[in-house]
Amino acid sequence: MGPNERGTGEVGNRESFPETLVFVLETVSKYKRLPSKMLLLVAKNLEPSTLRRAASVLERGGYLRKRRESDDTYYSLASQGDILMEKEREKIKLKLKDLLAKMKPRAWERRLYILQIVQERREATFTEISEAVKDQFPIGSSRANMYRDIEQLRMKEYLVISKFSTVYENLYEVGDMGIKVLEKKGAVERESSDLPLVTTSSTSREQWASIGDIAVPWIIVEGTGEFMYTKEHIVSRYLDLPLDLPSDLKALATREKAAVARREKKKGGTIWDAKKYRLMSFHKTRFPDPVTDEEVPGMYLEFGPTRYSVHLALERNLDTPGIVYDERGQPTSIRKKYLDPVWNPLRPNPLLSNSFGVNLLVVCQDNAIIVVLRNLTEVEKGKGVHNLSIDEGMSRPLDEETPGVPSVFKCAKRGLDEELGLVVSSDKVEFFSLGIDPLRHEYGILGIVEPDLTSREVVNQFKARAKDRFEVERTPLVVPFDPHSVFEFMQKNKPWTPWAIMGLYQTLIRYFGFEKTQRMAKGILTEEGLWA
Repeated sequence: MGPNERGTGEVGNRESFPETLVFVLETVSKYKRLPSKMLLLVAKNLEPSTLRRAASVLERGGYLRKRRESDDTYYSLASQGDILMEKEREKIKLKLKDLLAKMKPRAWERRLYILQIVQERREATFTEISEAVKDQFPIGSSRANMYRDIEQLRMKEYLVISKFSTVYENLYEVGDMGIKVLEKKGAVERESSDLPLVTTSSTSREQWASIGDIAVPWIIVEGTGEFMYTKEHIVSRYLDLPLDLPSDLKALATREKAAVARREKKKGGTIWDAKKYRLMSFHKTRFPDPVTDEEVPGMYLEFGPTRYSVHLALERNLDTPGIVYDERGQPTSIRKKYLDPVWNPLRPNPLLSNSFGVNLLVVCQDNAIIVVLRNLTEVEKGKGVHNLSIDEGMSRPLDEETPGVPSVFKCAKRGLDEELGLVVSSDKVEFFSLGIDPLRHEYGILGIVEPDLTSREVVNQFKARAKDRFEVERTPLVVPFDPHSVFEFMQKNKPWTPWAIMGLYQTLIRYFGFEKTQRMAKGILTEEGLWA
């Protein structure tokens, strides 16, 4: 079936565009490696802009792979595309319709992006704005939506007409109100100079969090616990930028991968080198609340690809003396060579941020919380250390909310299922803050979930369903939920991960207030042996 039999239709036509997506997939599948010029020739009855949009959607959805070469851009099927093409044609179409629905941006995302591109260009016409937004958001960026978005921005004085024309297009610029919105989005960069975070050493205690009278190696880089981040307040992006390690770190990662393989082979297990996410950047912003339309705090998280062996090799050897050589040829550590010279916890180190943890405390309906003791023998990391209810590293592609878009909430839901056997909607998950363990150089996000279960029911679910129950020593631990009981338990059962200490502390503050929590911490907790 040729493209002329599908009809050209409007770009925004809901029936014709899925057909265009199927046609592009079929054509690329037929030719294996298709130049974009050839695609335009084969689909001569379709608008070039429609084809480009279709290819962009399929690439972002993980079905097409695009490679730019000197003479042209070439398309081939990605692994998900190969799998999809094995299905019946109607099922392919339904799958792609579902993809279109999931990729449609929310109005505030488009409008914020409009402000950004107009600010970057100083002035822009409707056509320039529309083309830029369509490149960023192939779905949901129809001409009607663009008119609506620009009118809404003008009504609130976020955009103003800088040059009016009755013959050509008007020119728009960002108004004073729009500048304030963009300033809030970039506030973290201005506020960073007010925070005692940038020091000459990533191990300096002056930047650590304080609980009672003790210091904990955890640095909060976003969020205070006063505001809870839900799905509407955190937006994640994935940048498919391969990790380009220097030769000395690459050799170290290769050796670690081989060592893991030998250990697994000796135990009779399978060689496992999971695909992981690395945090590339983050910044805070403000989003309109879906109920009140008031502006509330939000976070943007940008992730890139990495692997478990890289994370394991670099974290384990971060402070190993003489494992690398500095510019003068002197033996030194990874931390001193690659981390300390550019240390700033507000700017993730692109070489060393090779894991991102999603950490949750389960608060039960019978006024109890769930913590765990990591298995003493069966885990690679954290043997015999107490932790929050779940501590899950984000994994590709398991934690994609939609193809190509990672989600801390999807990871949280998976962690609850695999580590505790709990089936909980990700809508119940709330996060306090984003932080970093400076000793491991590992970023993570801390939060809570309140399932409709008692602590006994949670433990029973763990015994019956938890896929990864071997990671826990015996069964999860039930602790009465009040500041005195929690701090007494922490003091008697050491050590703890730094993020577990901070997660428990922020949870207690949320439920029992700062003064009571701080007073109890000062009276009970001592630093010796508390964290590991």
